[in-house]
Amino acid sequence: MFDLMRKSQFLECFSSMKIGIGTLVSDTVKLCNFIRMCGKLTKLDVSSWLVNAEGANMISNLAHLADLDISNNQLLERGSKIIREMTQLTKLNISRNNINAGGTKSICEMTQLTDLDISNNFIGNEGASYIGGMTKLTNLSISENHIGVEGIKSLFHINNLICLNISSCKIGDEGARLISEMKQLTTLEISHNEIGSYGSKAISEMYQLTKLNIRYNVLGNEGAHYIGIMEQLTELDISHNRISGEGAKSLSKLSQLTKLDINTNEIGDEGMKSISKLDQLLYLDIGENEIGDIGTGLIIGMSKLTELLINDNRVGNDGAESLAQMHQLTQLDICNNPVNDDSLELLSKLPDLINFYFC
Repeated sequence: MFDLMRKSQFLECFSSMKIGIGTLVSDTVKLCNFIRMCGKLTKLDVSSWLVNAEGANMISNLAHLADLDISNNQLLERGSKIIREMTQLTKLNISRNNINAGGTKSICEMTQLTDLDISNNFIGNEGASYIGGMTKLTNLSISENHIGVEGIKSLFHINNLICLNISSCKIGDEGARLISEMKQLTTLEISHNEIGSYGSKAISEMYQLTKLNIRYNVLGNEGAHYIGIMEQLTELDISHNRISGEGAKSLSKLSQLTKLDINTNEIGDEGMKSISKLDQLLYLDIGENEIGDIGTGLIIGMSKLTELLINDNRVGNDGAESLAQMHQLTQLDICNNPVNDDSLELLSKLPDLINFYFC
């Protein structure tokens, strides 16, 4: 394949390229040799291609490249030092590359970056301190790095930051309190962090946030109460948080929400009375919530809803008949519910349905 591509007279015309997953080191070498002939590339995705420091060196001469995804490879600290020399980059995804604090220090010398994904590495508190000097960053993903509370303090200096993913970093309630001081953030992903009601109270004071992912924590109904204060939210993922109908009632105040994921909680039919009041929703995931036909019947009044995930509940044939009235649905997941074949056939005939999941 690569021999044929080398003969092309159009290599210099490519501006964007995404390469499928590689499995052989020999293919990776051929790929990198091919890529370096595409001198006008501005965007490149070579994720999951076994690229190591040698491969990084082969593509480092792409003078026009501004956006590079080199995630899930084998760069290590040595490869990071090579990537550092690509001073024309403004967007870099270098996640899953076994990068330590030393490699992070090299990457953080790329002070021109505005968008950095360095998640799932081994940067630690020391690496976070280096990232704190990247003052041009507007988007940062630092998830799965266990930077802890001390690492968070280093991020305070990034005044231009508006989007932060700090999921799975073991920050707890105290870390959430510190994050809440970053008043400029508009998007925050803070899942898998053992955050409870104290931390959610701090987050609720981030009045500029419009998108919040706080899934897989331990908010409970008290935490949901604080999140329900954030009336400016347009997107919320609060799944896996031990929320019942009482917590759902608190969330019913979020009148600007267009996207809500509340799956794997315990809201039941009683909670659906509250959720169904969110009439601006376009997307709703209420999977695994002990919802039956009564709760399902309340959904039909949500006239703007186009995507509904109601899998793993107790929706029967009566509930399915109610859903069949929602002609605006483009996506429906009703897997693992006690619905018979006739009801499934009825749902499959929804006029605008594109994605239909049943099992």
